[in-house]
Amino acid sequence: MIACMGVFQIFGYLKPYKDELKGKHVKEYQDAYCTVCYGLRTNLGLFSALLLNYESVFLYLILRASDPEKGDSLADIKCPFNLFGKPKPNECNKNLLEYVSFINYRLVVLKFKDNCRDSKNILFKLFLKLLIKNKKYKKLNDKYHVVSEKMDEQYDNLYHFEKSDDASYDDCSETMGFLLQFVFMYYYTNLASADISQSLFEFGRHLGMWIYLIDAFDDFDKDIKHGKFNPLLLFCAYDNQSYTKCLKYGEVMLSLMSHNMVSLLDEVKLYSHFDVVYNIIFSTVFDMKMIIKRRNKKNGKNN
Repeated sequence: MIACMGVFQIFGYLKPYKDELKGKHVKEYQDAYCTVCYGLRTNLGLFSALLLNYESVFLYLILRASDPEKGDSLADIKCPFNLFGKPKPNECNKNLLEYVSFINYRLVVLKFKDNCRDSKNILFKLFLKLLIKNKKYKKLNDKYHVVSEKMDEQYDNLYHFEKSDDASYDDCSETMGFLLQFVFMYYYTNLASADISQSLFEFGRHLGMWIYLIDAFDDFDKDIKHGKFNPLLLFCAYDNQSYTKCLKYGEVMLSLMSHNMVSLLDEVKLYSHFDVVYNIIFSTVFDMKMIIKRRNKKNGKNN
């Protein structure tokens, strides 16, 4: 379904469940994916297309869907990674596309900063320097310095909580929730003129919390094996008997968050991309089931 896949996926969970999408909606998602890729190339350079991730495509879709204003006409988009593909016309809000492109790039920068804190791998440091020296990025980072500083603050808070002996699960997950909520709020406060329901911002907070937990749920075995921090361990003191208990807490929390996201989304008026947006949110339950299925298969258990 996706012609060009970014090689530096931040999380990679907010994907559509394509088996439940009609052909026209598959194309609709593909167009959005190509548009964000185009935005990265235009606003941050050709190399930046390799940083494209699913979370940013969803951010573009949900912010565009909840904005009643029509987009600006763009020139034909030609994929540089598809030599035989034909240029195709597309339409979007240029302010939104620039903003989402910056958020995508900024998240990768923060991800590598986090990696450099936990690892002495020289390649991480070299790649981080390469990302930061991008002149187009520096220009956008100055333009969006308010949101950039807020993202730095929340990532620093998260790092502190993960290293603290007395941090709670709520401390960790809500930090990521507030980060994404601010990303939603900044766009509608500074770049759009539409009057948006507070439910959209609450949806953003729950989505950030869900992303944080699904990543922890997916990495639980690996983190246990390597002695790394995992927020599921904050639910109960870990030992050989509590392995299943920690994961069960994670399943319950993920299911609850998915339900809350759907309820909040129902309160938001969507002007476009209705089926695709709901498909991606409903696929959050499918993501959890696939992780469980993969873990059971690895451990030799029946599904």
